[in-house]
Amino acid sequence: MTSSRRPGGSPLRGALLASIASLCLIACPAAGPAWADADDDLRAGIRAHGNLRFDEAIGFFTRAIESQSLSQEALASAYYRRGASQAKKSAWSAAIADLDRSLSLNADFAPAYAERGRAHLASNRLEQAMRDVTAALERRPDEVDSHLLHGDILMAQGRRGEAIAAYGSALALDERNADGYLGRGTAHRVVGNLDQAIADLTKAVEYRAKFLEARSQRAAAYWAKGQWVAASSDLDAALRLDPQNAELYLRRGNANFAAGELVRAIDDYTTVLRLTPGRPEIYHQRARAYMAHRDPDAAFDDLNVAIGLEPSPQRYLDRGMIYHGKGLFEEAIADFSKAIEADPDFAGAFNTRALARFHMGEVEDAMADADRAIALQPGWSNAYNNRGTMYYQSGALEEALQDFDKAIELAPRDARGYVNRALVYRKQGDWANAMTDLERAQVLRPGDTRVRRLLEQFRKSL
Repeated sequence: MTSSRRPGGSPLRGALLASIASLCLIACPAAGPAWADADDDLRAGIRAHGNLRFDEAIGFFTRAIESQSLSQEALASAYYRRGASQAKKSAWSAAIADLDRSLSLNADFAPAYAERGRAHLASNRLEQAMRDVTAALERRPDEVDSHLLHGDILMAQGRRGEAIAAYGSALALDERNADGYLGRGTAHRVVGNLDQAIADLTKAVEYRAKFLEARSQRAAAYWAKGQWVAASSDLDAALRLDPQNAELYLRRGNANFAAGELVRAIDDYTTVLRLTPGRPEIYHQRARAYMAHRDPDAAFDDLNVAIGLEPSPQRYLDRGMIYHGKGLFEEAIADFSKAIEADPDFAGAFNTRALARFHMGEVEDAMADADRAIALQPGWSNAYNNRGTMYYQSGALEEALQDFDKAIELAPRDARGYVNRALVYRKQGDWANAMTDLERAQVLRPGDTRVRRLLEQFRKSL
């Protein structure tokens, strides 16, 4: 008898198998394509991160994580990469949460320790940052970026000498690393090793020509050395890289001001006010540049704006000096008094009010203000010069001589004390000492026309 069954088994079993296969087509995703999709998302996320599209990268990494098809190692990597993208958005809490998850899956994942250390540093959690970078370096001691991070954390902790060593470790691994030179150069600048700072920051610029931060830091080192032109030159280069940076214009303005490039300084301060309007301190600084440029009217206008925005003792003092220079002594005294009201220990305001009161004929009040200025700041030669001048003009020559002696003792390289004392000596008929003092003043100020004229007059009188 011939059997009607197919070689594979019974018709019932075949139907059951077909039914199961049909269900799997609907409900059971195949393992291969899911793995492929997750890997594609990871690769797409890495590309998006590299192209600075961090939101897009986070989306791809999230989809890979939620696929539930990644191996434990790949999942740790996905959390690490999403955390790194969160960090680029300064979403520090989200970054740390992802990096925590990454490290729970792979406790030896050095890049995740380093990235979490950066996030902790940015959040000012310095102890946690130090623990993480230590863990990263224990696992990968040859990782340059971890040594750089170590230096950054040490700098934030104020451990500058150790930071210099940490940046040195990075440079020992990569002698052309611009970030290493930037970090070490910055640390040298902060501790006052200015020549070493400039050497390192020059290397940083050599290895990365368009390195704004290195230019900025080297400008600060030149500034600290009093090399205003070099500082301004570096800030020129920094502004070519970031032409809308108001703080760079401010720093260049200050360098130009210190170098005596007053028109350039005024232009820079004007640009700062265009980029960041309404800043009283910039109006005040521009007013000082206008005063140095002998434009008291423009300075007066700026000081009015600065005082209107934010009154301060120094601003009242500076506006009072303009009034004083114009011979408006009552207005000057009013501003000096406002400065003193705001700061009762402001020696400069007492000193200048003394002069204004003396010009008004209020000699007793003027002397009281001069005494108060010296009591508040006994090491200030200018206060002795001013009080000595009032004594001289009042005919009190011995008292004037004592004040000018003290001014010279405090500031032996300031020509004013010698000129003032020479005038007292002349009045006393002591021509030898008068000539000696004037000759010393001329050495200190070889181009001073007043000193030269006085010398000529004294020689004719001998």
